[in-house]
Amino acid sequence: MKHHRDFFGMRDFYALVKDICWDIKQKEVMYNDRNRILAIVRKAVAKNFDGRPDSVTTFMKVLSNYLPAFSSIQEEEEVPDPLEQIHSSLGETESRCLLEITNDESVVFLVNHKLAQHNQQRNVITIHGSTFKQDEHSEEYNLYVISDVINYVSRGDLLIFKDVNNSIQTSLYDLFNKSFHRVGNRNFCRVSVGANYNPKCFVHPSFNCLVYVNEDKLAEVDPPFLNRFEKHCLNINGLLTT
Repeated sequence: MKHHRDFFGMRDFYALVKDICWDIKQKEVMYNDRNRILAIVRKAVAKNFDGRPDSVTTFMKVLSNYLPAFSSIQEEEEVPDPLEQIHSSLGETESRCLLEITNDESVVFLVNHKLAQHNQQRNVITIHGSTFKQDEHSEEYNLYVISDVINYVSRGDLLIFKDVNNSIQTSLYDLFNKSFHRVGNRNFCRVSVGANYNPKCFVHPSFNCLVYVNEDKLAEVDPPFLNRFEKHCLNINGLLTT
């Protein structure tokens, strides 16, 4: 794709297959119910292969080369609006964490406002990266932020990350990937703090998170980081017209 050749990866494809199978099972769709299956597939593609201009359309065209039935799907009827997709995914415990791509601060403000309105039963916490250069590689600063994150995750808060440095993001890879260890009926996640300290924190069942990435800096983001998330590209026109 333009701006990032490794924007999508195998994790996105695995998530696509998982969502299709889960939706078919939950809705008890019969194998011969063609229209409902096509709608489920189209919804799953929009969820897992969004994030770049025309990426959903491109993926559907690739599918239609192998399965011509997909070419009959009317895109306008199947793609949910951006805020609906965000609310839906954040409300599903099995969904991946979200990565929202934008270079418009008004979009960030609007989405955060809507999330606060939609999640009045739990805290919505925004974690901003430091504007001080010396904090970027400061273990003391990173430990301070990660300690707060561990507390928020254990409470089941909705976390929003914006402009957080790479060191902190790397420490939270397993959390972003929802790679949890189950002990009894509780989930735990490994968090890396420094070179020798890797505590496991309790993950509340209601936990979920959203990460903002500036579109102008997208090419600098590591592919393994991108592949962990359900991705969407947001702009103010798209939000105001839905």
